[in-house]
Amino acid sequence: MNRLAEIETFIAVVQAGSQLAAAQHLNIAVSAINRRIHDLEARLGVELTYRTQQGTTLTHYGQTYYDRCLRVVADLNEADAMIAGEMHQSSGLIRIAVPQALSAEYIAPVMNKFAAANPDIHFEIDVSDRQIDLVDEQYDLAIRIDGTEKPELEEEALFKVRYRLCASPEFWRTNGLPKSPNDLIGLPALAYRTGNGTKLWSFRNSGGKLFKIPLTTRYVTNNGGYIIEAAKAGLGMALEPEFVCGKALEGGALVPALDDYQSYTRFAKIVRPNNRPPSLRVQRFVEVLRADLSQKFGDTLA
Repeated sequence: MNRLAEIETFIAVVQAGSQLAAAQHLNIAVSAINRRIHDLEARLGVELTYRTQQGTTLTHYGQTYYDRCLRVVADLNEADAMIAGEMHQSSGLIRIAVPQALSAEYIAPVMNKFAAANPDIHFEIDVSDRQIDLVDEQYDLAIRIDGTEKPELEEEALFKVRYRLCASPEFWRTNGLPKSPNDLIGLPALAYRTGNGTKLWSFRNSGGKLFKIPLTTRYVTNNGGYIIEAAKAGLGMALEPEFVCGKALEGGALVPALDDYQSYTRFAKIVRPNNRPPSLRVQRFVEVLRADLSQKFGDTLA
């Protein structure tokens, strides 16, 4: 039996919900569908599906195999269309992981516009600050602050991230607006949890002098939005990316300090697995994403 036909039949059964519905969709006999699924499971040596009163349900192995088969078939269809000169629209699934702070305001509008222009493209999006294993979990790309050091991943810088020290007006009135990073010592800090621990904030003046300030943490969390809300409530000072604290600064809920000092030098980056070339749909999405974010954040890679 043709291996690709088995895979395409398996996908059809999953998407249709039953062998009968898949047979009607493919316009072939139910017995042919049943035989292809049986041959596929025999070749793999595992059970991929089982029948219930509601239809066909995937096993754990079936779900894993289905996710990978979707990508394989989509890539094959793209390759066929590209060679035939018919690649007017991309198709298939794009799996992407984005941090919470960038997702709704900056990434979602780009994805929505791209999806509207490419109706055959589907997105699966993980919105969190956890470090997803892009290779094991079969993601096409992720947006991360400061990228990765893993050899199985490649990265591309999108824009430089500017960090701003800020607190509520009342907090600065009570504790005094700092003139030097040393003035921050002992003040309650609202800190973002990092893999290396949260012990110091670093600042550098225009002359290049480095200040490392030990933190007295009031809150430690992995969510920038939570930090901003705590800062607005006067619970401490925050050192957050401008795309996280910008609106609160513009509205006056937070007041910046030490803007003439430079804090972290970090970049927002696209991270991708390097064990396979990106599909055409991913390449096109990245082009649109890069262009949109460069407009919003300017040419800040220097």
